Amino acid sequence: MHKLVITSLLAVLAYAQPATYPSSVVTDGKVGVAVNGINTTLAAGITPSATSFTVRSATGIAPNTFLTLSGVEIVKVCSVVGTTVQVGDASCPNIDGRGFDGTTASYHVANGTVMSYPIARNHNQLAAEVKAIETALGANLINVRASTPAINASDYNFAAQAPGGSLTASIINSVTLAPCPQGVNGTNTGHSLYISGGTGTAEWVIISGGTCTSGAASGTVFFTPANNHSGAWTIASGTSGITEALNILPAVGGVVAAPAGTLSACNVAIARRNQSLIGQGIEATILTCESPTLPAVHIYNGAWWGLVQDMKITRTAVPTAGGDGIVTDTNTTNFEARRVYLTHHYHGLRLGPTTYSHLTEVQVQNSVLDGFYFEPDGIDVVMQWQVKECGAGGNGRHGFFIDNTTSPISMIAPEMRHILTFANQGNGIRVEGQDGKGIYAFILEDLRAEADNLSGLYMKTFGNEHALRNMNVGGSGLNTLNVGYPTHLTTPTNAAYGIELDDRNDTGTCPSSTGALSIYGVKVVGNALSGVKIKSCGVLISGITAARNGVAQHADDDKRAGVTIQASEVTVMGGFYSSSGDGFGNAQQKYGIEVSGAAPIPTLNLAGNTCDVNTGFAAGTQCFKFNTVPTSYAASLPGFYYQRWGASCSTVASVAATCDTTLTLTQPFPDTNYVATCSLRGTITGVPTIVGYVNQAAGSIDIRIAALTAAAASASNVDCVFRHQ
Repeated sequence: MHKLVITSLLAVLAYAQPATYPSSVVTDGKVGVAVNGINTTLAAGITPSATSFTVRSATGIAPNTFLTLSGVEIVKVCSVVGTTVQVGDASCPNIDGRGFDGTTASYHVANGTVMSYPIARNHNQLAAEVKAIETALGANLINVRASTPAINASDYNFAAQAPGGSLTASIINSVTLAPCPQGVNGTNTGHSLYISGGTGTAEWVIISGGTCTSGAASGTVFFTPANNHSGAWTIASGTSGITEALNILPAVGGVVAAPAGTLSACNVAIARRNQSLIGQGIEATILTCESPTLPAVHIYNGAWWGLVQDMKITRTAVPTAGGDGIVTDTNTTNFEARRVYLTHHYHGLRLGPTTYSHLTEVQVQNSVLDGFYFEPDGIDVVMQWQVKECGAGGNGRHGFFIDNTTSPISMIAPEMRHILTFANQGNGIRVEGQDGKGIYAFILEDLRAEADNLSGLYMKTFGNEHALRNMNVGGSGLNTLNVGYPTHLTTPTNAAYGIELDDRNDTGTCPSSTGALSIYGVKVVGNALSGVKIKSCGVLISGITAARNGVAQHADDDKRAGVTIQASEVTVMGGFYSSSGDGFGNAQQKYGIEVSGAAPIPTLNLAGNTCDVNTGFAAGTQCFKFNTVPTSYAASLPGFYYQRWGASCSTVASVAATCDTTLTLTQPFPDTNYVATCSLRGTITGVPTIVGYVNQAAGSIDIRIAALTAAAASASNVDCVFRHQ
């Protein structure tokens, strides 16, 4: 019984076939060629060692056909000439073509049958190849990462070499590699190698020249180390094979797959066009750079259409200037990053004058300075970044910083959509130009900014044609987290607006290039100072909700409003203001809209704004506060304004005697285009009546009282309701 089981198992193993894919592509020689209807006989007998035989008819017989002789032996055909059939597998003819697929080479007599049957090898080989292909593709094509077949970076992570000798710091050293690893050339731009072992601090070095060519038996590479090295030091890839694999790609470009796992990598060099580096997912592929001064990934000048996707990029060495996550050089048009998480860098992304480029689902946390730093240098006039579904949190300066303060030219058309900022030490988003070299046509849509320690959004663009839509900003100036890398110990600034728009020059005037900034749909809740501060000219805000701002309870009125206006040509339409509601802190918002400034504001338009009178503003607060009276007031204040004064004047004791009482408005109007309805209340002496108001100013009215009897007439209180027209 045991013998039968063992024999059966050996038979099964004999028919099992290994797949050739993916190491090579299967051929007809491996799987065979099936032909229906072969049925002939041997023209003469053959011996077990014969490698050819003749048949009476060779119709249908072709190379790589499997035939069965006399019903017992399978042979593999390698050649057919006339009626002569040769057999063989490794070569033709060859004895290995006899006794095929587990059968035995035998004697066969003339007229023995020659037929074609399905055999186990055909089925098993085809099954093995199908399984290999499906395994490579993965269930639901999960392993298909790009339309272009990728090469695996791990295949080019060459074994460390020990060239011997010593290396001297701060000078160019020449090292002989034998062989020159695949993907290593003396002409490579930015190629990093890793020096370790022996005596001397391990470090990454950048190839600056040499004679090495990829795959050569030997050659030299030049580089300048920062440290001395001696003893048994070794040299290896500085990027776990990634840069080497990128260098192997053809001139037309291609895809390098970074495998799953934690990969040591500094200055991964995407240096040519159409090169893509794709990992296995943010939690699967982790690039770690331990150099404090080198970027993890470097997109070099001229590397158009580069792509970094599906990975985490981090470091544990405390970074200094240069130790960024991803950096782009001049002229890197159409760079793209997708589904990338960057943490613990100097800047998460330092993006130079890179035009027509895209960031999608990129998250940056705990940078020393900015999460995203856009820094054009005057080479490219048009920037046109597309930033979508990205977030920045816990960075030591700003979450997103578009910086045109030093460029000799203007910047045009950056776009940001579906953006999240949280707990950055500076602004959530900062967009800053310079007078005469501004930023134009900035689009921001769907912003959520929470607990940044400066304003959630700060714009000083000196440009125009901006469009901002759907923004929710809260908790600005109230961040209590210790963030950044290393952590920045701090206390809340208590000095941040939710949104701050500031294009005025130092002289207090607006540059001629500014204006046309439109904001549609904004909610500012629970910020340290006012919800929105406007020092930019030509601003339109439509649909604003401002509640519970002024949490820091600043003493200045212009820092405790829903909207603070300090510029001309401002329109605020359809706003709702409340001192309570959801948000941070207690109800400290003192005004709905507050207007102030050193000079009169020429044009102001407030239409359709309302204040919540139910949860409303506490005693001493107002829905609208005018510290500066506009010279032109283009729309009506909403609703009614009510004020109560003390005692009126008293007439003499004579019928029809009159007296005038001056009433000063706590909330002055911008002009005299209002009506007042007043009444006398409290303790009434005599029989007084109000004749009307005889003098009207923006901040006061004079009402006249008359006595209806011969007794002196007065009242202990005067109440008025005002309606601006």
